[in-house]
Amino acid sequence: MNKPKIQVVDENDQPTRAASVEEVWQTGERHRIVWVIIEDGKGNILLQKRTKTKPLWPDRWDVSSGGHVDAGENYEQAAAREAMEEINLTGLKLEFLDKLYREEEFEGKKLNRFYKLYRAVVPRQKIIFDSVEVAEVKWLPVDHVRLLVKQNPDKVTGGLKYAVENFYNR
Repeated sequence: MNKPKIQVVDENDQPTRAASVEEVWQTGERHRIVWVIIEDGKGNILLQKRTKTKPLWPDRWDVSSGGHVDAGENYEQAAAREAMEEINLTGLKLEFLDKLYREEEFEGKKLNRFYKLYRAVVPRQKIIFDSVEVAEVKWLPVDHVRLLVKQNPDKVTGGLKYAVENFYNR
């Protein structure tokens, strides 16, 4: 199966063209990412553990779902699609939390990205996830998530660190 092209953007986050993920990692072109945090409304957050085969931050705990914005999609469409693909949740009422830009590198891949972070609240439920992308999911109380990030920074992604530090660090 061919992977869809992702949305490449300029310094103002305006679409410029479509490209493969591998191409933008090599060239360092700016692109878009979404993060989604799922809460159960009772103080718990759904975390996903990335599979060991993921090219970025393998085998680390992450936000509930997330990924690249495909060419022609907007951020909210991508957030809904990623939640459906990775953790089988549909019809989410997404609440926008934040937008940021980061330039970083991971194992030679240039990651120059605009990120949008969303939150959704759903009743706690058993999550059926895509085992190609997700190794495990876990509902955890917010204070446990804070401890995980603080005590094991090498076992979590930058997205989860950012979310905890900016929205769950009370």
